[in-house]
Amino acid sequence: MINGLNKQIALRIINSLGDGVPSIGDVHLFSSSINPLDSIIDSDLKEISSGNYGKVKFLNGSYGEGKSHFLSRVRKKALDNDFLVSMFQISPRGISLDMMERTFSEIMKNLTVKNYSVDCGDSIIEHILNKWISTNSDFENILRKIPIDRDIKAALIEIGKRLDNRDLYYTDLDILDRWFKAEKHSIGELKKKYKIYNHINPRNVFDILKSFSIFLKKIGYSGLVVLIDEQEIISTLLTTRRRELTDQNIRIMIDDQGDMDGIYILFATTDEFFNDPLKGVVSYPALKTRITKSNTLNLPPISKDEMYEVALKLKEICKFAWDAKLRINDEQLSKCVQIAIENNIPSARARTYVKSVISLMENIRDGNTTDPVNKFSELYSSTFNEIATEREHFENEI
Repeated sequence: MINGLNKQIALRIINSLGDGVPSIGDVHLFSSSINPLDSIIDSDLKEISSGNYGKVKFLNGSYGEGKSHFLSRVRKKALDNDFLVSMFQISPRGISLDMMERTFSEIMKNLTVKNYSVDCGDSIIEHILNKWISTNSDFENILRKIPIDRDIKAALIEIGKRLDNRDLYYTDLDILDRWFKAEKHSIGELKKKYKIYNHINPRNVFDILKSFSIFLKKIGYSGLVVLIDEQEIISTLLTTRRRELTDQNIRIMIDDQGDMDGIYILFATTDEFFNDPLKGVVSYPALKTRITKSNTLNLPPISKDEMYEVALKLKEICKFAWDAKLRINDEQLSKCVQIAIENNIPSARARTYVKSVISLMENIRDGNTTDPVNKFSELYSSTFNEIATEREHFENEI
């Protein structure tokens, strides 16, 4: 039995992975115990929590090789080490980095910390302030002495003053929470009632971001981790002007690492981001020279040992979710792994493998095969073709 697993979680994992989507909050239940990049992430997080600077890095991996899954692993590590974490995907039709105030809004909307749930009714800002103020009654004077942007300082103070009577000040707290999400409100009311003189905008957003992380570290957290998925889509598909602004903002973040106390930003991307001659970073020399081997993590393909460990875990999760006896032994699972290794497909091996294992378990459960090894071979081939078609349709739609 896997610790922390219940039937609802087991079904969620199976449904997500079966659709080719990582089950972000449950990654520790089905992921392999070790990834070759774990030691680098552990070292980075330790540095960020104890130092007074930040880091910006890039995760380079082929399509379908587990970048989102790896970001989920980093998310779990960061939460376990008392970081606040925001993980989200960007797209040319939604959130992109050409407008940093919108990116900041997305950071705040997806922000979480260990043992926090949106179901509790409090915003994430209320949650962390409540926890801190409960042991610091003189919070307002402490906040005033922290060297951060005056608007975010005022917003934090005004929220803190109202937490004792949340029902009475519900409207105020909602307005202040929306300010943190870069939403617009009457600037006159913000000034008069909350002593906030500016919306979050392109001119102040980097200062607000850095100030927020300084505040987090001052009240006892390790820092702020921001995990951004699908960066290559933005870099290769935006209009020229928006792409230039995106590259410029990434360059600013890299240049400002020394002043980003407690901030760790990890972009997940592919070779297109690095090598496309017209739309990749090579088209913007000022950014290209700042992306080096030291700030790029190359995600290795899923290994044979990882495949076997994942297969064992997925079998147990499926058995528990379906309350079923699955007639496949460890030797047969090992042979399935070998099939995946020998079929050295050019991309998407991790996604192809995981979806194929889930599909195999479904076939065994439903009595559709008495030869799971041969069935896996069929499923592995068809799943790869399916994923290749999905990718082609996705790129055409964008």
